[in-house]
Amino acid sequence: MVIFSIIIGLALVSIKPEKSKPTLNLLNSVQAVCMKIVRWTMLLAPIAVFGLLAQLTMKTGIQSLFSIGYYIGTVMIGLFIMILVYLLIVLILGRKNPLTFLRDIREAQLLAFSTDSSIVTMPLSTKIAEEKLKIKTSVSNFVIPIGTTINMDGTALYWGVATVFWPRYSVLNWASAPFWY
Repeated sequence: MVIFSIIIGLALVSIKPEKSKPTLNLLNSVQAVCMKIVRWTMLLAPIAVFGLLAQLTMKTGIQSLFSIGYYIGTVMIGLFIMILVYLLIVLILGRKNPLTFLRDIREAQLLAFSTDSSIVTMPLSTKIAEEKLKIKTSVSNFVIPIGTTINMDGTALYWGVATVFWPRYSVLNWASAPFWY
């Protein structure tokens, strides 16, 4: 799919604009339709999750909610400890007030939390790094993409806790493991 898209993109760029315009307009319309469907899905997601949890609770009892609650609480505590370590690094190595740092990166963090994607926040993170944190463009353009793709500490924490919690607190059997993960 990626190779096909590259070939189509190169072909569209290599022909005259008046010939490529209808195809580009069609692709823009398809993208707009897809984004509308994604917005609808995001509106329905909380209801769907509630339905899944209700079904799970009906099948396994209230204990399943307690198990999920323990799991979520453990992940949240781990993430809180992780942010404290990061802020300590900002204080010691960066010699910057952690609260000022948090205020400066607030927009990128809100976008990352709302989209659940660090890749989507790359342009905003680069802008904030250069404008608010006064980091050189060459450094931010090198470090932010690498950090976005490699530095997945939250994901590693999530999977580590899931591994520890699986045998003890899981109310699901192995056949339904893909639902849980």
